[in-house]
Order: sequence, then structure tokens, then C-alpha cells
Amino acid sequence: MNSIKSIVLLALTSLIIGCSFVQSVNKLGKDVYIPIKDDWEGTWVAEDGALQLKIIDQAHGEIEIMFIEDGKLLKYKVFLTKNGDDNTYMNVIGRKEEKYYHFAKFKKDNNLTIVWHISTEALKEAIIKKNLNGNIINNKYGDTILINATKKELNKFFINNRRQMLFEYENPLILRRLTN
Repeated sequence: MNSIKSIVLLALTSLIIGCSFVQSVNKLGKDVYIPIKDDWEGTWVAEDGALQLKIIDQAHGEIEIMFIEDGKLLKYKVFLTKNGDDNTYMNVIGRKEEKYYHFAKFKKDNNLTIVWHISTEALKEAIIKKNLNGNIINNKYGDTILINATKKELNKFFINNRRQMLFEYENPLILRRLTN
């Protein structure tokens, strides 16, 4: 899988076959991250592709990510949130009828954004140890980790465990925005 699509496709695991994935009934992040149009909108590239980003509702941190795959335009709704200034998240929803969020952590600096996918193993362990309310659903191609903790419980877990490897820090997606 190429890296430009991995942020969207790994987050939107309903499109992935053969992988475990995490989904949540609530967004990760207590506060809205307000994107600034001049800093966010435009074309973003990774080593093997590009995506278009557009702000839909700035006050709610809602953006839209678009890219072309197999000749089709794909669009995904993303809500930007944060817990403090150092922990910023992307909460992705794919199809309009989807009711679960898939999240990733990001850090933005000017025209560079680094994105880390959630660690399925860390979340699976947290659910098994009853540190986070959720279910693990085994299926043919991998596990579905469903977090059904309240928004308060979800954020408390991530805040209290921020020093743990809750995200895949060793393999980030690096996006660069094209500028005029």
C-alpha cells in the first residue's frame, strides 16, 4: 500500500482487507483544533502520491481529504482535535453512513505534517487489561478493535498514557504542502 493513501486507508479500515483496525464511537481529543485556511488548504504530497485538502467547517475542525484511486475520486471527512497543544489528532469518517471514528495523531509545522497511525496492538492490550472500555472482534482477516468508552474515558486514557507507544511512531506518514 502506498504511503499517501495509508493515512486514509489505514484509518478507514473498512476499505482494508487483511488488517486489524481500531474504531471508536467517540472522537479522540477534548478540544477542537482550528485549522487555518492558508496553512491547510491545497495539495499535499508524500513520496508516492498527492491528496487535496479543503476546510469544510473551521470552527468544528472539519476538513475534507480527497484523492484519486483507480480513476475514482475518493473523499473523506476528518475532524481535527487536540488534548493540549502537543497532542493533536485526526478523526476520520469515511462514508456518510459510517458511525465510527478512526484516528491518527499528527504534528503540523508550516507546510509539513507528520502523521502516526494508531497502534492496534497497544489498544488491544488496553482493552484486554480493562484499561479502556471496548471489544475485540475476531474475523477472518484480522481483529476489529471497537472502543466504546465515553469521550471523557477515551481522552483520559490517552492523556494518562501519552508516554506509551499508542501510535506507530516508527513509521510515520510525512506530507508536504505545495505552495505558490
